[in-house]
Amino acid sequence: MVSTHTHSENLDLYLQRQQQLSNSLTRLATDAENQYGAQATSREILQQPWTWRHTAGLMRDQAEGLRRWIDISARPSLILAGAGTSDYVGKSAQDFLRGGLKLHVDARPTTDIVVRPNEVFAANEDSVLVSFARSGNSPESLEAMRIGLECGMFQKTVDTSRTSIDRGRL
Repeated sequence: MVSTHTHSENLDLYLQRQQQLSNSLTRLATDAENQYGAQATSREILQQPWTWRHTAGLMRDQAEGLRRWIDISARPSLILAGAGTSDYVGKSAQDFLRGGLKLHVDARPTTDIVVRPNEVFAANEDSVLVSFARSGNSPESLEAMRIGLECGMFQKTVDTSRTSIDRGRL
């Protein structure tokens, strides 16, 4: 049977199911986290469905502006960078952006950029470096962005803890 849902609708349905699961897990985890002192870890894990839905909404709502920005930058490809959860955001968006923007998109953890920048940037000449970050100021993220600038990357930061995409060059 062929699905009649769009990619966006399928993503929304998936994220709704994940939120329901998260809510169930929250109820089950309360006693265990109090018993073992794991409140911060549980909160971080359980907020993932909301965080992903929020970031998907940001990208969807600002897709046209992002597309214009990419056109203005005259760069043929994107490098999506992040650490931890932000790396997963980039990896989950990679194929969606490839299809929607018709560009080469390469999702890489910031550790790859910090440890092997020549390997990451040599293969992605004339790329836009898009950094996904919740705080934006972790040492690893800052170093990846600094290296990106040094290598001539045009950069954009998507702050997944807020409701906007930073419009400036870092």
